[in-house]
Amino acid sequence: MITPASSNKICVLILHFGSLPKWFDLWKYTAKLNPEIDFLIFQDDRETVREENIYLIRDSLEGINALPRMKAQGWHVDSFYKLCDLRPALAYILEDKIQNYTYWGWGDLDVFYGNLLGVLGDSFGKYDYIATGRDGQSGPLAFLRNSPEINLLWHKIDMHSIINDSEKHYAADEVAFLDLLKKHATCDIIFRECLDDLPGQWANGNLIGRSGREHALFHFGSRLKHSQKQIGSASNNIIQSIQNTG
Repeated sequence: MITPASSNKICVLILHFGSLPKWFDLWKYTAKLNPEIDFLIFQDDRETVREENIYLIRDSLEGINALPRMKAQGWHVDSFYKLCDLRPALAYILEDKIQNYTYWGWGDLDVFYGNLLGVLGDSFGKYDYIATGRDGQSGPLAFLRNSPEINLLWHKIDMHSIINDSEKHYAADEVAFLDLLKKHATCDIIFRECLDDLPGQWANGNLIGRSGREHALFHFGSRLKHSQKQIGSASNNIIQSIQNTG
């Protein structure tokens, strides 16, 4: 078992069960370009290992359901697609993994990162919630202050019904919980994805859009999901291209 012990004060929690995507090496490369942030990936495709600031933690959906605080709340996640509904309570159920961090976040793997602290750095310490998506809907990447007030904010919504309803995906991280954050926390809500500023390119580790503006990430899910096969096939070439930019 790996318990992160780096000097970093920010972490991202990612739960991904099933095969890691074909572009995982590309995701990993851009994550390593952000050494100030630890990425904790709970997955069942590879053994537990640490690679610089990336922690691959072997787990399973059954393992998540067996966590003491999951059982204490009577929660049970039946499928991978319900994990987003669990995100508001991740700091609660995985408290032992984030206790040494000042901020924790959630994220997806269908992204490339730019210079995250270059874009977001001034917001840490000022806000409870730091968004990267439109109107604060930040499933691909968001950060929250590691405090009891924020970590237990989920108590104000019916998490039991949301999590245990196996027939519906509530997108609790981007709907009900976001509504709570807007009412009860300080929120930094700026759209920081490259989506509306394509094509983007890397320059010295920064992700720059067509307009010349710097972005935190490029998310190729949702309406760009059709591009995932192409990105997976071209991952090595994209890595080389990033390396050539310095």
